[in-house]
Amino acid sequence: MSLTSQRVLCNSSLCELQRECTGTTGHCPYKMAYVSTDTSSSGILVEDVLYLTTDDTHHEVVEARIVFGCGQVQTGSFLDVAAPNGLFGLGMEKISVPSILSSRGLTSDSFSMCFGHDGIGRISFGDNGSSDQEETSFNLNQLRPTYNISITGVSVGNSSIDGGF
Repeated sequence: MSLTSQRVLCNSSLCELQRECTGTTGHCPYKMAYVSTDTSSSGILVEDVLYLTTDDTHHEVVEARIVFGCGQVQTGSFLDVAAPNGLFGLGMEKISVPSILSSRGLTSDSFSMCFGHDGIGRISFGDNGSSDQEETSFNLNQLRPTYNISITGVSVGNSSIDGGF
């Protein structure tokens, strides 16, 4: 935890699992199940400052308070092949980073990710991504709200493979 972080308390409007709290002043728990078999993360919610840079000509730094999970118990894929050193809340819940930024009037409730020609990954909040990025739409799974994309091809160096995956 950082010097600017604060644990979210059970009496906070951001605590979606209040029924699982021990008293109103306890720390708010979170539980997240993933699509991969038996893969989950649980712990407590933490509020902290995310430093963003505006994408205009001024490039101002904006301090945005966000909420994310401080994981204490991981299961499934997190224990073998996908051991995360951190998960960033891009889900569809009201406590996701894009939703919080939108509720505070900083951006629209959307984001984009781009892996540039320089090999650096970028995430942009709001409706505008990098001017040089390609686009692919999300396939929204209505039964289990998750993001998914359709891959139509893969290129590595000068080699390309077309087709669906």
